[in-house]
Amino acid sequence: MKISVIIPIYNTEQKLVRCLDSVRNQSFSDFECIMVDDGSTDDSPKIADRYAAIDSRFKAIHKPNGGVSSARNVGLDQAAGEWIVFVDSDDVLKENHLSIMYSAINMQIDFVYTSWEVIKRDNSIRNIISKDICYQGKEQVRDFICKSEILDYMMPWGKMFRRSIIENKKLRFDTNLTISEDRLFCYNYLLDVRGAVTLSDISYTHDASDINSLSNCSYSTKIYEYRYKAFIAPTSQLIKHFNIYTDDSFLLWKYLWSLFTTVIFSINSSSSNIWTMTKKQKKFFSKYFCWDLYNLLKDAPKNQLFMKRPENNQIIKQQFLSLNMKIFIRKFLQKIKNK
Repeated sequence: MKISVIIPIYNTEQKLVRCLDSVRNQSFSDFECIMVDDGSTDDSPKIADRYAAIDSRFKAIHKPNGGVSSARNVGLDQAAGEWIVFVDSDDVLKENHLSIMYSAINMQIDFVYTSWEVIKRDNSIRNIISKDICYQGKEQVRDFICKSEILDYMMPWGKMFRRSIIENKKLRFDTNLTISEDRLFCYNYLLDVRGAVTLSDISYTHDASDINSLSNCSYSTKIYEYRYKAFIAPTSQLIKHFNIYTDDSFLLWKYLWSLFTTVIFSINSSSSNIWTMTKKQKKFFSKYFCWDLYNLLKDAPKNQLFMKRPENNQIIKQQFLSLNMKIFIRKFLQKIKNK
C-alpha cells in the first residue's frame, strides 16, 4: 500500500460526507483511509461506519474524546502505507490530490507540500500557491525551510510524509498541546528530511469558515508556558542542524519569541495586581528565557531590527513594570473611549 490517509473526526457530520467522498473519488487508488472518530456526539460515527462498509479501503476507528492529536496518533499507530497524508474532516480533496503528490517523489524525497485554497469565514476563497520546486540535499532543504512559505503554513494537511521517518523517530503529536501541536510535529520531522517538493497545483481545500475553530480560542497561562517550553529544543535543533544563523532565521526566531511573549502577556491579563504580575513575569523570564539561542541569532539584521521594537526591547530588558503600566493606561483610555 502506497498511502495511508488519516482523518481525525469530531462532530463534523454536516461536512464529513463531502470530505469522505472526495477521498473515495481520488484518481490514485492505492491507499487506505483511516477514519478516527474522536468521541463524536453527532452522526459522524455512523457516517464513518457506512463508508467502511461500502469501501474496503476505509477503516473506522472509534475512541473516547481525547483531542485531534490523540486521534491522529491512533491513525499513525494503525497506518500501513509508505506515505502518510492527513486530512481534516471538514476539508475537501481535489481528485488529483494523492496522484500529484505521489508522482513527485523519488528515493531522496521525504516531504511533499502542495498548493491549496482556503474557504474563509465570509466564504470567500483565498489561494495559497507554491512553485514547482524540488529540493534535494541538506543545503537545498535549508532553502526549502527558509525561502519557501512552509514556515507560515505548518499544518499537517496538504502535505505528504514518509512513514519510515515517523516510525524510526517515534514521532507522534504532543497530546499535551491543544495549539501548535502540528507545527511541533513538522519541526521534529524536518530534522530528518533529505529532500522536499513543493507543487503549484491546488489540490486541497481547507474549510476555515467555522467561527468556533480552536484557533480562535484563548488558553490558560499554564498551556502557553508548556507550548513555549516544548518549542525551544526543536527550534534550536533546526537552526543548528541546517546552520540557519543569518536573516534566514528570522521566522523561526519570531515564532519562538511570539510564544514567549504570549506567556508574558497571559501573566499580565491573569492578575489585577500590577506588582504581582510584574514579579511573576520576571520570575518566568529569568527561569525560562532561551538566552543561548537568542545570543546565537541576535546579530542577524532582521532579528536585531525586530528586537529593537519598543515592546520587544522592554521585554528583553525585563522592564515589566513600565510595560505593564503602559498596557494598563492603554486599556484604561480605551475603556473611557468606549463609554
